[in-house]
Amino acid sequence: MISAIFLVVLIPTLVVAEVQDVTLTADEFKMQNPAYPEQAPAGLDLTWNFSVEPAQTIVFKCFDLSTTRPTEWDPCGQRSVMILDDGSGEQTLCGRFPGYYMFTKGSKLTVKFRSGPSESGRYSCTVRANVKVKTETKEIQLEDNKVMDISGDAVRFAELTWHVINEPGTQIKLICDSMNTYQTNPCSTDKIIIEDKNHIREYCGSQKAFLDTKSTWITIKLITDEYPGHIRCSAAKIRPVEDEFIHLELGQPAYTDIIKRTEPFFNKTWTFTTSPGNKIAISCPDLRYGGGLSCNDDFYAVNDGTQEIIGCRTEQDKTFFSAGQRLTFRVQSGRYGSGIIHCLAQAVDGPNADHYQNIVSEEVDSSEFGLENGPRQTNCRCGWANKGARSAARILRGQEAKLHEFPWMVGIRDSTRFYFCGGSIITHWHVLTATHCLYEKENEPLFVVIGEHDITREGESESAIVIKVAKRYMASGYSNTSYTNDIAVLALSKKIEFNQHVGPICLTPNRINLDNQYILVMGWGTTLVRYQSPTLQKAYVRVVDINVCDAKYSFSLKRNGDYHKVCYHSKTSDGCQGDSGGPLVWVDPETNRYTQISLVSYSHACGHESPSVSVEVSYFYNWIQSVIRDTYPEEMTCSKI
Repeated sequence: MISAIFLVVLIPTLVVAEVQDVTLTADEFKMQNPAYPEQAPAGLDLTWNFSVEPAQTIVFKCFDLSTTRPTEWDPCGQRSVMILDDGSGEQTLCGRFPGYYMFTKGSKLTVKFRSGPSESGRYSCTVRANVKVKTETKEIQLEDNKVMDISGDAVRFAELTWHVINEPGTQIKLICDSMNTYQTNPCSTDKIIIEDKNHIREYCGSQKAFLDTKSTWITIKLITDEYPGHIRCSAAKIRPVEDEFIHLELGQPAYTDIIKRTEPFFNKTWTFTTSPGNKIAISCPDLRYGGGLSCNDDFYAVNDGTQEIIGCRTEQDKTFFSAGQRLTFRVQSGRYGSGIIHCLAQAVDGPNADHYQNIVSEEVDSSEFGLENGPRQTNCRCGWANKGARSAARILRGQEAKLHEFPWMVGIRDSTRFYFCGGSIITHWHVLTATHCLYEKENEPLFVVIGEHDITREGESESAIVIKVAKRYMASGYSNTSYTNDIAVLALSKKIEFNQHVGPICLTPNRINLDNQYILVMGWGTTLVRYQSPTLQKAYVRVVDINVCDAKYSFSLKRNGDYHKVCYHSKTSDGCQGDSGGPLVWVDPETNRYTQISLVSYSHACGHESPSVSVEVSYFYNWIQSVIRDTYPEEMTCSKI
């Protein structure tokens, strides 16, 4: 540092001139006038020549700078003044400049201060090389369903940088709960800069920011100079979600994709409409929140056309109805992704949120079913019925079947003659039933009773015979808790001789959509622990939309992405009507023959308003054929041709 001081005595004023050459570093060079904070003495003429390394620039800042304010009679420079020159031109400062700062364009800066002929002006300034004592840069790659923390504390003269990047086709959600730097207006050397592909935003002082960017990258800079600073932010990857518009008609499958999982910053709206005369019903069997008193970031909002209902509490079997033909359902989550929602929507025309409960019961049985052949044939005789004299169609409420009415029906019993399940004949050597009927009975001898009607009276039917089960084949993957793959084939020790009273049920390899139609269930009403009727009973039950049924069973009916269940319900028949493992059949109008659609598996409880669940036989058609090939390859099941 080189200083030269020149004293020149002029009558009557003493002038003090001083020149300093200063090489700057990151450390601050402090400048204050003599006697600060009082006014500078008269006659000061001070010059500083600052320089830094060629690639650097200079930061000049004044906490307090006050020189003579110019007037018409006292122009700028006549009294106290400060002059700055960085090589691009002089700046003459007359007046008050609190918080003044300047960045040079080059590596040199000359500062001059003159106090004038009397005490005038004061300054408290700092100068330093424009370099940071601490610089850090972090790369952050966002991940699915994860909120990344962006936090940092910076000392003075620091620059912390975060580059947040995302994959193409996604966006970034940024929430900054706390950003603090030295406050200036406008922001100067102490600030936070947030830049994405569309915007550059600057913040200083105490601030917050909530940004939904349309960008796959964000750069965040925390720059400090006068004072330390800090930042506390969270960033998350957002996959753009398209709002949905769905039109539902009466009897159409329920819409089940109103789903919100625990992903952060999820926001979606579903809009449902239906035709005049109907309403939209939304039922939510899975609606879980933490139970907060206020709904801030995580909530659902339902607009029924007259009001908006907002909720964020865990509720059981919550339902909503539209006032007219339109309803919207919106879900939103904050950074923690609180809350799980799984709801379904239906068009309804009654007071119940499930369409099947609003349908008027019309269980019509025709004496024509299963008698004469239809226009199409089967590859072997199957699915006929013995109904006796023809009669008018009638309503069935779970009544006794006629003797030998259903030739394929069998009872399954143990050695004590306890009937615990039902089944259906599918070949001369094979009976179809449920796996849960065989569970934990591996070492017990089992028997099938064919051609039976009254299980309490032996010899009532000449066709009734008892055949021992030779081998049991159960579909792989069976679960005794979820009843997954609850289907089995029994290979018999003796051939079944077919006649008018005994014969097989028809099968189909293809799934048949029978939603809201009737199918027939039959059995002695037996379960693993009791039986209800000594004589064979029959009842018509209505097939329920599998989506609605799935919701009643906690969305557990799918396996490998496919449904393999048929749900059914009746307002007039007991939910326990029919044996476990017994058949549910449907008259194919093309053959006028009964085809087995499913077999009885489980339900919530007898008489429960929820549907009962049966196993869809067509789903396991190929497996059934493989069992037959492995046991009696000359046998075949009967199907429509």
